[in-house]
Amino acid sequence: ARALEENATDKIETRLLDLSEPITGFGDASLDLVYGYFSFHYLDDQAFGNRIKEIQQLLKPGGKIAIAVRSVNDPQFTQASNRTGQSVISEKGKYIRFFDENSLRAFFGDGFANIEITERAVRNRLDQTEGKLLELVATKPAGARLAAMPVLAGVVRLPVVEAGKSEEARESFDDIVMGELSEKKGVSV
Repeated sequence: ARALEENATDKIETRLLDLSEPITGFGDASLDLVYGYFSFHYLDDQAFGNRIKEIQQLLKPGGKIAIAVRSVNDPQFTQASNRTGQSVISEKGKYIRFFDENSLRAFFGDGFANIEITERAVRNRLDQTEGKLLELVATKPAGARLAAMPVLAGVVRLPVVEAGKSEEARESFDDIVMGELSEKKGVSV
């Protein structure tokens, strides 16, 4: 990460975006990578599906999306008394959507290829609660058609650390994201 910080300032543009607000400054097929960690599961199914279609429009052919969302195996879901389908309202009043591999994969349909989904355990650094998430990496195929719709995207990263034997999965996910940055932007990471 330090090498990324030192070498990337003039090669990589990053933005923290709000998924509920339109973004500007990106054209169709202009992004190499979209990374969203612990953010997309705050969207209902319709908004989530719309964001994925919009991101597919923004990615260059061969571009990647890497996201992490909450798993239905997360204790916040399995122990919730107020579940509706695959969602709950948190103690803080926030909507949270939980996914299994099939429900997550369904949102990526024909717009993506090489879809890899891995479940892993995490521990929140702030309150030490343990949970489960699904990490997805997918590629926009060359020759994929662009959907005509407005552009929205976002990223929120909450502080988490691995719990249990998840080091291999975490490294794999990070390797894909960092490898994409290195390959596309010539950054040593």
